[in-house]
Amino acid sequence: AAQAVPAETAPVTAPEVLPEAKGPLKLEVAGISSSESFKILLSYLYVACAGAAWEYAPATFEVNKDILRLARHFGLGQLHEHAARSLAKGLHTGNVVQRLVTCEEFGLGKLREKILE
Repeated sequence: AAQAVPAETAPVTAPEVLPEAKGPLKLEVAGISSSESFKILLSYLYVACAGAAWEYAPATFEVNKDILRLARHFGLGQLHEHAARSLAKGLHTGNVVQRLVTCEEFGLGKLREKILE
């Protein structure tokens, strides 16, 4: 199971590239739980940052949290905003505490207050 690591301390590591290495290289990012998170990040960088139409649609709450971490770590304010807005979608009594805790974790005070209303 992946362990949450604050974005400020989440190291990005890649294996050493050897001349005889064949096949795909593996990139590991501490604190990120799924490859979907990185796919969304890359999609954002290559599509949305180029000005093309782009839709933010994380499959799970955990993927959305990963995006919040990645966006904060890399200073991507607009991506962070997409992920923050996603926290308010699908809100119900079964997930409200989880969403409020996430707002606290990522310093989303205004969103937290809006959820509490």
